[in-house]
Amino acid sequence: MRLSRSSLLGNALLWFGVVAEWLFWDEYGGRFNFIAVDYLLYTHEVLQNIWQSFPVGKMLLVLLSAAAACALLLRRTLWHAASAPLTWRASFIALLALGLSIGASLRWLDSDAKNFSADDAANDLAGNGFYEFFAANYRNELNYERHYATLPDEEVMAFVRSALGAHIGEGVERRIATPGEPRPLNVVLISVESLGAEFLGSYGNSRGLTPNLDALAG
Repeated sequence: MRLSRSSLLGNALLWFGVVAEWLFWDEYGGRFNFIAVDYLLYTHEVLQNIWQSFPVGKMLLVLLSAAAACALLLRRTLWHAASAPLTWRASFIALLALGLSIGASLRWLDSDAKNFSADDAANDLAGNGFYEFFAANYRNELNYERHYATLPDEEVMAFVRSALGAHIGEGVERRIATPGEPRPLNVVLISVESLGAEFLGSYGNSRGLTPNLDALAG
């Protein structure tokens, strides 16, 4: 019974990982990266968005059914493998291989080591989704040029020089001075990533999470 439960759980996790990678690739054109890490950091916003975008309940039910079918088909094979005798030598080799794999991952946790192609999709396909996830968490960064539309530096600088009336070879630094006394302004713009109004005391939150912002708003 314990073997069948573990087989069901293992199959369910494998199926879940496959579907999660497929959906993530369809959204971002790559394996798990720091965006996937953010999904776990900002679960309040992300999980609600995922639940609204996908039929999560039906998908989990289908995955559980597929996992149960695989566990049922493999139950005899797994039971036979689990009942086979395990020697000390085999145990030592398995533990050594596991330790070397973990140690290598911690020492060289850099997903760029596999990037030999000029095609981003080919480089991502050469990786492993779960490894990419932990590598992204370790590096804590996202490649800006790959995930955002950019222009060549020369084209951008030409546009800036044209807007400033500068000539080729000149810098784009400008010192702007306004005549008269400075005027006090009464508009303050505060921009905080993933801070919703429901977290602010000035909008009714009673947990006291933002005392300084609440005092400023008052």
